[in-house]
Parts: sequence; C-alpha cells; structure tokens
Amino acid sequence: MNRTFDEQQAPPSQRLSSRRRTILLVIAGLLALLIAVIVVFAAKWPFTHAKVASDLEAATQSQVTINNFHQTFFPHPGCVAQGVSFRRPIDLPPMTVRTLTVVGSYAGLLSRSIPLLRLEGLRAVIPPLTGANRGLVRPGGTTNTKIGELVVEDAVLEFQHGSASGAPGSGLQFQVHEFTLENPGTDRVMPFASKLHTPIPAGEIETRGSLGPWKGQDPMATNVSGTYQLTNADLNTIRGLGGKLSSQGKYQGPLQQMSVEGSAKTPDLQVNNGNKTSLTTQFSATVNAENGNIELQQVIAKLGVGGRTELTAHGSIIGQAGKTGKVASLDLQMDHGRIDDLLRLLANSPEAPMTGTFSFKGHGTLQSAKKSFYDGLTLGGTFEIADGKFTNPQTQGDIEALSEQAEGNPK
Repeated sequence: MNRTFDEQQAPPSQRLSSRRRTILLVIAGLLALLIAVIVVFAAKWPFTHAKVASDLEAATQSQVTINNFHQTFFPHPGCVAQGVSFRRPIDLPPMTVRTLTVVGSYAGLLSRSIPLLRLEGLRAVIPPLTGANRGLVRPGGTTNTKIGELVVEDAVLEFQHGSASGAPGSGLQFQVHEFTLENPGTDRVMPFASKLHTPIPAGEIETRGSLGPWKGQDPMATNVSGTYQLTNADLNTIRGLGGKLSSQGKYQGPLQQMSVEGSAKTPDLQVNNGNKTSLTTQFSATVNAENGNIELQQVIAKLGVGGRTELTAHGSIIGQAGKTGKVASLDLQMDHGRIDDLLRLLANSPEAPMTGTFSFKGHGTLQSAKKSFYDGLTLGGTFEIADGKFTNPQTQGDIEALSEQAEGNPK
C-alpha cells in the first residue's frame, strides 16, 4: 500500500521513466527470444542451394546440378530450383527437371518434414529393367526428410526397348500430365493418382490406387492395386487398324505379375480401312510391368449388330528376343456366330459377300505387320458354315448350279 501510494505521489516524470524501463525490458526479452528462434531456425534451415543439392544427391545417388536457385520465406518457407539435372552412373542422358519447388512449413523445420514437393517438366529415359538395370528403379539412397505429397506435372518418360544406350527418342514416350504420390517412402503403402497420354494406342489414361511397400531387393515384386480408365485411344496408331477404343478396369498384385480385369469398347473398329463395326470385349489377364508381356486368361469379344457374334480367346502377347514389337498367340473359338459379321469387318465391299452361321476352333498368331494387318496374321483350325448364302445373286446362282451338277441334277 505504501509503495503504491509512493508511486502515485511520485512526480509524472519518474512514473514515465518506470514505464519506459518496463517496456524496454519486455522488448529486450522479445528480441532475445527472436534471436534465439533465428539461431535455431538458421541451424535447422534446409533450403539452401548446397543443402538441397546434397539431399537430392543422397536420395537419388546421382550427381545433381542446379542452374538457378532462390529461397522463399513467406507465406511458407521453401525454395525454387530451376534447371535441375540428375546424372547417374549409367550410359543414359541425365534426368532433368525444369522447375523443382519445395513448399515447407515453419513447424516442419524442427521435424524435418515438408508438406509438398513439386516437379515440373521432368524428362527421363528409362532403359529395359533387366539385369543390372533393375537397380535403377530402387531408391537410390536415404534421406531423413519426410515428404507429405509428391506432385509431378508435365513429365515425359521414355521407355527404351533394346540396349540401355539407345538414342533419346527411340523408345516409347509417355506424357504424364499429372502424378501425385502421398507420403512417399519405402516402408509404407502409398496412395497415388495419375493422368497420362499413352503412345500405342494413342489415348488418355486416368488411374488411381496404391503402391508399396517398396521391395528394395526385388522392385518388381512391389505390390500395386488400383483402377484405370482409357478414353479416346486412336487405333490408327496400330498398323492395319482403325477406330476409337475406350476401356476401364482394375488391377492388383506385384508389378511383375499384375492381375487385370476389365472391359473395352470400339464402336467403329476397322481393319485395313474396311467397313466399320462395333466390338466389345470382357477380359482377364496377367501383365508383367517389367517387359510388357501379357498372359490372357480369357477374352470374350462380341461384334456385329447387338453383339450377336461372340468369339472367345486365351493365350499370350509377348516379346521376342532381339526383335521389336510383340507377338500375339491365341487359341480361338466361335460357336454359331455370323459369318457376315466377320466378312463385313474384313472385306472392303459395303456388303458382306456371304451370310450364314459360322463356327470355328483353331489357333492364330499376329505379329507386327510392316505393310498391312494381314501380313502378320496366321490362322489354322477347323470351321463350319451352316445356311451359307452369297449375297451376290449371280454368285449364288453359279454355286447352286455347281451343286446341282455335283448331285447329278444339272439344270
């Protein structure tokens, strides 16, 4: 009470001086705290040119160069690197990234975590994943930084088929519009989603699912599962075929033996620029993502008006050593189909030259054709035509006359 009374009785100049001292002490404390925070963050700050390059080299086991680099502080800490190149110890062009953006958080500085890593304009050449090259798909190294989400945009992945030193542009190029991977790491299941353009047949694919945990000693044993949808695939990119293909389905299993089930539809299928016909299929298959080989457990194909003609098949679509392309080898069976549906597809005339019920059982192979669809097609087996009739009256009359003569009843 006395102190309060004394302060109240003190001159105004003394009271003002006391308040100033208090304010100065508070400001000094805040400055000391701020300096301490700055010192801690400076020690933990991961977004320098040297540290980012070092982390990328450790994570990929490659030599990293960055052409342009700048740090960001607000609203989020991070950095932007441009012209990033990753060179690995193999005779291939380096992987490049046009822009690499790290979006961090101040809370994450202490836990070494970043919410977002974005790669724009990635370009990579991927050799055949056989022999020593299988190691290229393994995580290159380790890093203590945790990433919340990896986003890749406007990427081009070129898969070579031959030697690993093939010239750039000689393989199949997939344009990845967008790819997202949540919580990437080698010890967990990682949700993903992607939109990309496939070269053969040329079309757009959307897929989403999960990948992992990563099998470091055998990457192709890594499990994957998800769904896909293919739209506007142009069959004209396959020699001898034409039309627009759409397909959807699901897949699951290890990368080297994925089980795939789905359906496909081509409302305007053409063979060698012939007549257009509708084709729908249901299929189940096993796909090897390492080499693209396919084992077809069952294919049910329906063509013609209302899908009245049904063809079943099973077999394989595999590559041959030392050769480009693949060979389809299929066991085929058709029971009571319409031969006019088949001939309308294979013939160039507007009308099928023959009608009737058609049954077939046999084997067919189809190789990559240099000139036409038929150049690579081989068929063998037995067939039966019931109620067969030529649509050309003159041809039908001639056949009937020959039949009458063979029976000893010439007209």
